[in-house]
Amino acid sequence: RWEERLPHVKRVELEESTPNLQLLEMDTLTANGAIHTTTSVRVCFPDTTIVYKQLRTPALMSVHNGRWHIAKGPSGCAVTSTHTVVLNPDAVVPVLGEGSTVEDARAFVRDALGRNSTATMLLAKEYAERAVRER
Repeated sequence: RWEERLPHVKRVELEESTPNLQLLEMDTLTANGAIHTTTSVRVCFPDTTIVYKQLRTPALMSVHNGRWHIAKGPSGCAVTSTHTVVLNPDAVVPVLGEGSTVEDARAFVRDALGRNSTATMLLAKEYAERAVRER
């Protein structure tokens, strides 16, 4: 139900024919209103970690791997999201405009990934806390 719960997610197709191995195709909305489609393969370690590799990346990235980690503690959970990215320098000017640099692309990608990860974590937190209150 990501499309209902995450404003930047417009479409999701998730296949899991082998437990904890997933193929994910997702359309997300960028800050400038464009929609881009990514395809990822994900390996899930229940209750702790999801690692993924994007097989189809946005134009500015030639590689994007990531990890979501959940650490349970006495007062709740801590969730971290990490990203490893290789930028596509040939896409910088077509995507960001004339005069843009690789440094501009680095800042743009970092901001976009951080914004989407933070939004996802905050909305998941909100959902989990509401579910506990409504029990």
